[in-house]
Amino acid sequence: MNKVLEVQNLQTAIQTEQGIIYPVNNINFEVMKGEILAIVGESGSGKSLTALSIIALNSAAITYSVNSKVIYDYRNLLIESPRYIRTIRGNRIAMIFQDPMFSLNPVKKIGKQIAEVLYIHENLSKAAATKRVLALLEQVGIPNPQERMMAFPHELSGGMRQRIMIAMALACNPDILIADEPTTALDVTIQAQILSLLKKIQKERHLSIIFITHDLGVVAEVADRVLVMYCGKIVEKATVFKLFANPKHPYTEGLLSCIPTVESDPTIQLEAIPGAVPNFHELENNCAFHTRCKYAMEECRLYEPKIRQFDDETEVACWNPIDK
Repeated sequence: MNKVLEVQNLQTAIQTEQGIIYPVNNINFEVMKGEILAIVGESGSGKSLTALSIIALNSAAITYSVNSKVIYDYRNLLIESPRYIRTIRGNRIAMIFQDPMFSLNPVKKIGKQIAEVLYIHENLSKAAATKRVLALLEQVGIPNPQERMMAFPHELSGGMRQRIMIAMALACNPDILIADEPTTALDVTIQAQILSLLKKIQKERHLSIIFITHDLGVVAEVADRVLVMYCGKIVEKATVFKLFANPKHPYTEGLLSCIPTVESDPTIQLEAIPGAVPNFHELENNCAFHTRCKYAMEECRLYEPKIRQFDDETEVACWNPIDK
């Protein structure tokens, strides 16, 4: 598979009253053509900040190290002009946000909001844009598209609003789609429908998707490869089958242990990860997970592990990786 996006040494810095913190700290990964790459971790692990960095939507308070790179089409998007980024964002790289009610304009009809993308990036006429909008609404499973394109966001259900966001993201046939927890605000039935729709579209268009989530059940359903993040760093990279069958990092094992299965004994309490995620101001040059890890050794308390190749399908940042 061809590489469509590469993130190199990405480090974000925020100046606070207590000093500088690094919510994303020197991470590296690539996105291949036609794959679904999931990024998982607890809240505050740096997942969404990573996604927003790719399309330059982070706050101006966030700065990047000189070595940080987001390479798309042989260009580093982190140093490109805002004008160039606007030609990429929503066009070649599109994003679906977590809550469509806060992403859609409440006083603008659905059809006009989708058509706006086409006016900006493809300079279509009103008639051509309307025809494309109707086709997009049909593709994402909106019933009565001619009627729905005249509706306002509040007149649609949560599932329909998320389908509208998907249609908007797909309008210009992007190479990469970033989905930032697109099913979190939906009930289980609608969530399954949205996941099925994304998988269907991905196969039809041979689209690359970066799927941000904290839900490993969703990861098992959609992903080809997985990045596990903790305290701003990638602690494990693996294919989805390898990750679920044989996790190498204790944090990944802990996340998987929290998920009930069909075989789970209902009389036995699920295992929880002890402790809490450390404050970024308290991080030292050691393993950030060592205070919560049952496999911790002296090296973990003294030195920071670098991510390294464990086998053909797995990379892990751990001094004492699980080897079952």
